[in-house]
Amino acid sequence: MVYLGAVLGLRFSEVAGLRVGRMDLGSGSVSVNETITRDSQGRPVFDAPKSAASRRTIALPAPLRELLGDHLRRRGLTEADSDALVFVSPEGGPLRYANWRNRVWSPAREAAGLPNLGFHDLRRAMATALETSGLHQADGKPAVHLLTDSRNESGGPAVSPLEQGSLWSASV
Repeated sequence: MVYLGAVLGLRFSEVAGLRVGRMDLGSGSVSVNETITRDSQGRPVFDAPKSAASRRTIALPAPLRELLGDHLRRRGLTEADSDALVFVSPEGGPLRYANWRNRVWSPAREAAGLPNLGFHDLRRAMATALETSGLHQADGKPAVHLLTDSRNESGGPAVSPLEQGSLWSASV
């Protein structure tokens, strides 16, 4: 999960809502078409990403493909499990951010000596890496626009025109 946030700049809700069928590990891409949030009663709600521009397909660097492939194998998932969530709670259900933060994130960040780091800071770090990398998309826009935040006004899905290794190189 952390690698998807740090390397691809995905939001927690996008990572938690990622399904097996939205990843193509062979060609190396992940499609962000669904997120998971909570309603006022705390029940999981699957919905489209927060904006039209947030629906996008992103290239997966080879090392990240390997990590995700290993993760799916450990969970016993294959392409046939296309509707299965890639990441689930210990009970097998959708992740709740507060529980994941308390069980996984907070202990890890404390151990790393980063007590104030939030998951969204991974996205910010990726934006900074892209901003300072000098990389550009085929249309000339700075590569940071691949994160499809408020600076991207295209309104459509963003397919990364960068080489699959470029994002990895820029983020390491």
